[in-house]
Amino acid sequence: MNLVHLLLGTARRLPDQPALAMGWRPVSTYRELAFRVARLSSGLRSKFNLSAGDRVALAMKNCPEYYEIIFACWHAGLTAVPMNAKLHAREFAYILENSGAKVCFVTPDVAAAVPTGTPVEHLKTFYLEAGSPAEVAPQDPAWLFYTSGTTGRPKG
Repeated sequence: MNLVHLLLGTARRLPDQPALAMGWRPVSTYRELAFRVARLSSGLRSKFNLSAGDRVALAMKNCPEYYEIIFACWHAGLTAVPMNAKLHAREFAYILENSGAKVCFVTPDVAAAVPTGTPVEHLKTFYLEAGSPAEVAPQDPAWLFYTSGTTGRPKG
């Protein structure tokens, strides 16, 4: 099962319920989040020329855009590569190269450490017409995590 179906099913059952909040302030309903995810999914594949299984890195602190990107990756059949926002620039560079990530989204606080990153502030410019969720096989990776690398290089 594609993990995005968890979001899409909830959006069908509880469309007007809060999906994301900043503190106690709701910022998105499930309907809104599912709609943005489907549009961003199309944009990721088209504007970045990504294909099923390609990796998309997230060098971001916790924010609503993080969840939009990760669900859009799954919607598009891409593999998310979440990275700890507290890493050093060398560590980000290593993981980006080692993972083969074709694009990396960054929040403003991490942008200096990942100069090739795509700022999350530009996310809306990547929205295209919403498509259907990608078909995925059970062995297709949804995400690729890296160890902290405290005793050597991080391992994916």
